[in-house]
Amino acid sequence: MKKLIISLIVLLFSIPTFAQNGKKVKGTINNYSENISARKISNEFNNGLRSFYTSQYEDAERIFSNIVRNFPQHAPSYYMLSKIYSLKKSYTESEEVLNHAIKIDKSNIWYKVALGETLLITENYKKAVSVWENICSEIPNNEIYLYNLYECYNKLNNYPKMIELMDKIEEKFGYREAITKNKVALWLSKNNIEAAIGEYDKIIKKHPLEVSNYIKVGLLCEEHKFFDKALFYYEKVYSLFPENADVNMMLANYWILRKDEEKGAKYIAFLIPNPNVDIAKKVPFMRKQIDNWSNQNNKKVELWAQDLYKAHPDNAQAYEILALVCMKQQNYAEASENFQKSLKIDDSNIENWKNFIISSEKSNNYGKIVGFEDEITTLFPQTPQMLIALASAFLKKNNPEKAIEYYKNALAFAFETDEISLINKGLYDAYMMKGDSESAKKYLK
Repeated sequence: MKKLIISLIVLLFSIPTFAQNGKKVKGTINNYSENISARKISNEFNNGLRSFYTSQYEDAERIFSNIVRNFPQHAPSYYMLSKIYSLKKSYTESEEVLNHAIKIDKSNIWYKVALGETLLITENYKKAVSVWENICSEIPNNEIYLYNLYECYNKLNNYPKMIELMDKIEEKFGYREAITKNKVALWLSKNNIEAAIGEYDKIIKKHPLEVSNYIKVGLLCEEHKFFDKALFYYEKVYSLFPENADVNMMLANYWILRKDEEKGAKYIAFLIPNPNVDIAKKVPFMRKQIDNWSNQNNKKVELWAQDLYKAHPDNAQAYEILALVCMKQQNYAEASENFQKSLKIDDSNIENWKNFIISSEKSNNYGKIVGFEDEITTLFPQTPQMLIALASAFLKKNNPEKAIEYYKNALAFAFETDEISLINKGLYDAYMMKGDSESAKKYLK
């Protein structure tokens, strides 16, 4: 009762204060109303946010829609409605409310970004490009925004703008290999080889000690038959890094392809016998030479293979190269020996296993195959080709029991007609060797 009386007294004294000046009364009432409205919007907006972030989207949509209906200048509610429409994949409505939000608050970058992203989703690149151009002019150092603008230019086939924008990205954020590749690809798509080469020239000027760029542009020149220009880049980088393995390899390949082995000899002489150069860099070169085996190059390739082995005497790949050269020379016994040494070091190369089997069979070294019984059955327990080879080797070594075991294992996984026929013949021969003609007849097909 006492509190009620005090409240009435305060109210009674307040009324005349407002009434003394009509203007003052009006202004105070308006301010009071605005404060009430602002508080109400804030409360409602917070309720909407709570509903949105607890995934009650229908409730959130109702709240935000009610706010903009009663307070059409409340930009944040339009923005939140755009999020809800996007979740519903109602992108037209999302675009519409975002435009309302931007019209009310032109300085809010998040509204513009949301609009730009919506336009990218709907693939409306003509509209999107102006939005992203505006965003990037306001915030020029955001890489994601720049790439979104790049996507618009790309979809609109605006190549000059794409190049200009990529140059800007590189200028702001530094050299990016992917950007240079994109620019080169663009120029090549326009059949402008000189401009594509020029992109590497720009990078080389900025980063003159980056070896890979000289090699890339050299390969590009060779691909498009600018051979003299390719040589210029290779020799330029060689003058900077004469002991770089990749550079020597490029020059060796260049002169071999030009059929001037005399000029290529010094680079090969540096590479192949050099134990300090990683063998992984040499093996592709050696494989290429073995693939191009001919009467003209076979002696040199043989010497290079021996030099490679001397530089890397306990390396599986060195033995593999020696073995492949022996295969070309039809020296199958030595090939089998080298493949065996390679596999003892590294048994993961399936091609080496196949070549080991072939060379051992051709040189009648069936004992070598039998010697790898554990490895073959462990590594290839379901590979018919390998199991057939093992079974055949046991048959050649007069062990029909083992031959039958592995032929039957192979039969369980064989689907090819030729393989099944080979297995049946092997089983027939094995049972006949064993003296079991009745069982042998089952496989006489």
